Amino acid sequence: MHDPAHVLREIEAERGVLARHAFSPAGGGPELPWDDRNACQHDGELWPCDDLLDLTLPYAHHADHRRKWLPHRMRDSD
Repeated sequence: MHDPAHVLREIEAERGVLARHAFSPAGGGPELPWDDRNACQHDGELWPCDDLLDLTLPYAHHADHRRKWLPHRMRDSD
């Protein structure tokens, strides 16, 4: 049903997104321009940012999926 090579490419792509959007704890250091909150290293948005939350959408139908894992645009539209 699924091409294993395709699945592996999807996993590699998602791992790249996860690596770029790592968590930066607020600490006030010079490497953290957004020192007053916990933020995404990639875009400075509150972590987890919508780019990461978009990765959860294929699993939104699962019973263990939480509303807080939906991208903000989907939570705010209710």
